Amino acid sequence: MQVYLVRHGEASVPPGGSERILTDRGRDQARRIAACLAGRGAAPAVIRHSTRIRARETAEILAAALGDVPLEEITGLAPEDPVSGIAAMVAGTDQDLMLVGHLPHLDLLASQLVAGTSDVAFNFPPAATLSLVGFRQGHPAVPGPVRFAINFLVRPADLGTARK
Repeated sequence: MQVYLVRHGEASVPPGGSERILTDRGRDQARRIAACLAGRGAAPAVIRHSTRIRARETAEILAAALGDVPLEEITGLAPEDPVSGIAAMVAGTDQDLMLVGHLPHLDLLASQLVAGTSDVAFNFPPAATLSLVGFRQGHPAVPGPVRFAINFLVRPADLGTARK
């Protein structure tokens, strides 16, 4: 099982608006990350995103680039939400999954999945993606709990300069 944790692209509050939306740069970041993930063969069964507009916009860009992957808006991915519910949901699935959310939630979720604590920090600039591989140890008749290992971390800055 592959799990992709994606921070939304760069966002700002538009004049007269109340919620942050992706900037042009944020949309470009999301497109570049999406192309990178498509090139790496990412094939999530579903992309789940927070209720915030900037996360939905990022998820839509990812879904289009990855072959119109179904989108699902869920609660529990907001910046200050506890990670326990989402960690349990991730550990309870066998499907490849992509989650689009925010800091500090994604940082704490990644730490919980990889290390079982909130003591590990990850570098999640806008549109950064952390790929995790889930596996079970133990005898096939009595499998142990799912554990996660880091597969890769990619940031827009890793992909060179923005396209014009």
